Amino acid sequence: MEHGYSEAEVHDRFAQQGYLCIGQAADAAKRSRRAVWAASGRLRQSTFLIFNQQFLTLIKAGLPILTALDLLIKRQRDKSLLRLLENVRERVKGGELLSDAFAAQQVFPKM
Repeated sequence: MEHGYSEAEVHDRFAQQGYLCIGQAADAAKRSRRAVWAASGRLRQSTFLIFNQQFLTLIKAGLPILTALDLLIKRQRDKSLLRLLENVRERVKGGELLSDAFAAQQVFPKM
């Protein structure tokens, strides 16, 4: 958990460190989301954070979204995340917005 004087301060601090900030939530909402992730057994938060950093790096390097997803899918060891990413890739390939494709999985934080 990260603390700051405002959400904007924390957001800016992480953005300067190269993190892709996808939203802030109140403490109770964060605990609730962690509980849902743990209870679902489908995706560990640490696994998502690693994916998130790798995805950000590839996008900042100028790779197209589908290419970045393909590369990460090929290297993914977590079977749960692999299935989710394959579904996201197919949805994006079909013309769906990336944020909508992730939201459709009902596992990822709001993007």
